Parts: sequence; C-alpha cells; structure tokens
Amino acid sequence: QPTSQSSKSRRRKVPDVLSWASCFGVYAAVLMAKHPEMVKQLFAYQTMMLREARRCGGSGWQTYDSYFRQQVAGNPTAD
Repeated sequence: QPTSQSSKSRRRKVPDVLSWASCFGVYAAVLMAKHPEMVKQLFAYQTMMLREARRCGGSGWQTYDSYFRQQVAGNPTAD
C-alpha cells in the first residue's frame, strides 16, 4: 500500500490544456462507468476549462482546476 507521500511524488504536472483534456477524458470515462448520471456535469466542466484556457491563456485554468477539485473532494454531491 503506497503512502500518501509516495503517491504525491509520482504525480506529474500537466503542462498544457490539451494534455489536461486527454487526462480528463480518461478520468471522466472511468467515473461515468460508475455514475452515468454525471455525464452532463463532466462535459460541462471540460468545456468550461477549455474555453477559459483559450480565453485567458496562461496557467489560470490550472489554478482554478486545482482549487475546484480540492473543494469537490470534500463534497461528493457538489455540482
């Protein structure tokens, strides 16, 4: 069983929004297998992230994504 420290050290940075979208697609496919009712929310989130990355540029989309995931992790019923 890996420790939380070893899990964190294996995390890789996602360098750009295209890589993020590819990773998110895998995550969404796995999550939708168990929770098909979440398809609308997942596609809406992906669309918003891609739109904001294009609109704003820079790494603001990464900051938002990280913050959002931290907030949702403690609240599985979050929309």
